[in-house]
Amino acid sequence: MKRSLALVPGLLVLALAAFGRPDAPDVPDIPYTVTRLSKRVVVLDCQDVNVTAIAAKSGLIVIDTNRSPAVMQRLRRVIEEEFGRKDFIYLVNTHGDPDHSSGNPVFPSVPLIAHRDYAAFITHGKALALRNRWSRRSRLEDAQAKLTGMNPQSPKAESLRVRIATLELMSADLHDGRSARVPTVTFKDSLHLDLGDLTLELRFCGEAHTNHDLVVYVPEEKLLLAGDLICSPWSPCFSINAMADVPRLVRELERLLQQEAGIETVVPGHGKVLTRADLSTFCRTLAERYGEVRIESSAARIVSQTIESEGMQAALQRCPWPARGGQGTLDWSVWEFGTLGVRLMRRGKVDEAIGVLQLAIRAQPQSAYLYDCLGDACLENDDRAAAAVAYERSLVLMPDGRHAEEMLKTLRGEK
Repeated sequence: MKRSLALVPGLLVLALAAFGRPDAPDVPDIPYTVTRLSKRVVVLDCQDVNVTAIAAKSGLIVIDTNRSPAVMQRLRRVIEEEFGRKDFIYLVNTHGDPDHSSGNPVFPSVPLIAHRDYAAFITHGKALALRNRWSRRSRLEDAQAKLTGMNPQSPKAESLRVRIATLELMSADLHDGRSARVPTVTFKDSLHLDLGDLTLELRFCGEAHTNHDLVVYVPEEKLLLAGDLICSPWSPCFSINAMADVPRLVRELERLLQQEAGIETVVPGHGKVLTRADLSTFCRTLAERYGEVRIESSAARIVSQTIESEGMQAALQRCPWPARGGQGTLDWSVWEFGTLGVRLMRRGKVDEAIGVLQLAIRAQPQSAYLYDCLGDACLENDDRAAAAVAYERSLVLMPDGRHAEEMLKTLRGEK
């Protein structure tokens, strides 16, 4: 059974008594859609992020918590009304990106389940926090500027006012003192939850979108919650290159497809609900595209494996680092080295990240992206001066680079 309810901005009903913030009494309710997959499962799409709620006899489980506490506070009320109960027993984050975990503080006493590398990811993310801040601010400013050129009585203007109100709430969340939550329950490869009438199988699928993505399989509902590993049947939410553990992801997804209970419905982190056929197409697409990747020639992969097995010093001494501007026989992909730098940072290995990025720049000295990554790593290391130098160099190489420009403004206190 599926039910979809779309709340159109032009037809929104003000629900301030139930949802409104006391400091923003004139803010309209936030538009969202509710898709009921069964008596026990609903999917709420708000701000282009899917939040899934599952009702077991033992309590309610929420998978991912949207972009902000203000948004999630409203969605929590919707979940309570959908099921007529308030007994939340677990939160699950498919990964720690802000658009999937920022609403966690709305459930302060509910145990949070995530992969074991999740805590390091959210702890070592100063640059990510700054990007989240300027991204929200810039989206708000862009929407406000767009509104000034519209007919104030038009449906588009009304819709945009709702979006502006939502963005204002989300921006206010950045300053209300609530911090990201550390997981209560973690696991390495898999976790099985017996909820009486339902079971949840949580699986780590390898490093792809992040280093801690997990999926949630509910056999009784023939349901898979895939987070940001899947964007569409033909597209993952990550780059298919030598740094993505595509073989493990495909292996895990195909194992789930072969389960006796089966899979009929797949909920991605963003976008429409998918089918079993979509998931099969996704696995084939991944395998085919990964087959074209030249794994053996990836310099970033060689460096990463050496760091893992023998440490940073061995990587510096033994890996075939080229002379400045020379790439030798290996593929010195800026995207793969950027991925490696971010992974090292998020594990707390900031000095290693800086060293790797500095040496990668020797091979790709004209890469604005690598300088952006180096700036992020220096910022994570509390070296704001070095971060500014890296961002400035990035802007020289790519004058219209929004990331470097906004990070510099933030560092200089302009925004």
